[in-house]
Amino acid sequence: MPDQQQIDVLPLGNDRAGQMAGWCTVAVELDGPEIEVLCGGVNSKQPTHAAIWRQGNLLHFGFQPSPDGLDDNGRKLLLNSVAYIARFVTDRPLVRGRSMFDPAGPGPSRYWLEQFLARPEIAVDDLAGWFAEPWQARIAALDGKAAREFVQARRPAMIADGRKFTFDEDALALGVDLRAPDAPGKLVAQLDGERGPRLRVLLQRMLPEWPQPEPIADNLLSWLQTHDKALAHDPLSLCLRIDPVALWRHVPSATLRGPDRADGDVVREPKALELARRIAAHHGGERAFDDLHTFAATSGAERFFWDRDHGVLRIENSAKLRPGTFGTAWEVVIFDPVQDVDLLMGGGPPPRPRVSGRGMYRELVARLFLPLWLLRPGTALERLPDDADGHQCLGVRLAGRALDPTASFVLHVDQDGAIAVFEAKTQSARMGTEVVTATTACGPLLLPTTFVRQVRRGEQTTTWTDLQWNPKPPEGLAAAPARLLGN
Repeated sequence: MPDQQQIDVLPLGNDRAGQMAGWCTVAVELDGPEIEVLCGGVNSKQPTHAAIWRQGNLLHFGFQPSPDGLDDNGRKLLLNSVAYIARFVTDRPLVRGRSMFDPAGPGPSRYWLEQFLARPEIAVDDLAGWFAEPWQARIAALDGKAAREFVQARRPAMIADGRKFTFDEDALALGVDLRAPDAPGKLVAQLDGERGPRLRVLLQRMLPEWPQPEPIADNLLSWLQTHDKALAHDPLSLCLRIDPVALWRHVPSATLRGPDRADGDVVREPKALELARRIAAHHGGERAFDDLHTFAATSGAERFFWDRDHGVLRIENSAKLRPGTFGTAWEVVIFDPVQDVDLLMGGGPPPRPRVSGRGMYRELVARLFLPLWLLRPGTALERLPDDADGHQCLGVRLAGRALDPTASFVLHVDQDGAIAVFEAKTQSARMGTEVVTATTACGPLLLPTTFVRQVRRGEQTTTWTDLQWNPKPPEGLAAAPARLLGN
């Protein structure tokens, strides 16, 4: 309470704790669907600063002492914090602000804007200084109270303009709240009018994660049918971002806060876990998989090189389309599985389709590395009845960055833990029920590499060859637009 002079606190350190209390974070900036403030602590800042907080799957534990400097309360708090954050596997940071180290400079500071709006003693010129013209002059011409009311009334139309804030005139005129998930749809409805050219620019600023193909109206409306409820306002960048947890669960982002974002539906039955351990051990084990830093393999005309340490998957395609064949020609795709972003897409240019590496990364993980992914945090495991051939069956749902948590798999397993049948329930047309007919050693790993499925005209075989354990990454792996991996 503002008038409270003294509060009771719980000591966390022992005689080895040192004098430094720890690091806290400005709570006013901790605003986003994936952000959860857990507790404060004694510090030299404001009592509202946060000491323990979560953003997605990341935990900030702000108390300074190392574990041996914590008393019993401190150790329990640390262990409970680690146990809590372990529940958030598919959640990831959404909101983001530009750093002072950004080559373009930091963006406008929401922290200082909030401070200036909350403190009447701040000069109007200082408040106005955070805004671009013509708003700076209009705000500066008002007295303190009127200036703050002027800004607050227009917050729904506020966007970033370099290192300043501004208000979008069209959003104000249309009465559209740019923070709301339905705002893009309302703006698209006005694209045919005189505001159309300006609204196109505004939509591109509002939706940095939208692929933005032409024609803008039809494509955006189609995209919004599956993404609108999953849009969440980023108060630091003043745009709308995709909330992947909401998108995957098919629920509005506005309903997902705090512990509701945890992977609470992950089931790991004891019998399923026992079978998963046997499968992982047969294929080389988790420890060996952790020792895999780089990996290369070929599937058909596609050559893969995966640098796990630096979050780069490069795929090169040597196939050429025959005349009259429908398809998208592409040579190089580069995908970052850690950030879940395409560093380089193939195909194009618009309006021709673009080729993303996301689906190819998911197929690589599911086909080759699924046996070694079973024991990863967040993976759901279910022991299913044995099949007609006596194989033990394991139901699997993966969790992790860039993976599809809505996809499920059924592994039909021999007594030694080898996968005999691979059943994928995904939207990919390249995967289904397949018999694993061959495995290949790659270093200490044993990976399934030949998959046969029944199709209308007979059998279709997918084979992975030329597997390499920890090869040296070629120069330009993460950026070179021309092929460099060879045929």
